[in-house]
Amino acid sequence: MDHEQAVPKRNWMWDKLLPHIGHDIVCIYYGDADDPADICIECETCNCVLVSAEDFDT
Repeated sequence: MDHEQAVPKRNWMWDKLLPHIGHDIVCIYYGDADDPADICIECETCNCVLVSAEDFDT
């Protein structure tokens, strides 16, 4: 029987988030709080947007 550990499948989200483990991550909105123009997950440590809701279709 093979006892190798399963290697997790990597995808774009995995590769995008991996370097930010342990950083300060926030979820924020831009524009009106009741009708935001965009909602993002950002890394405050690196000052970069990790995920923007604008990147996804409805």
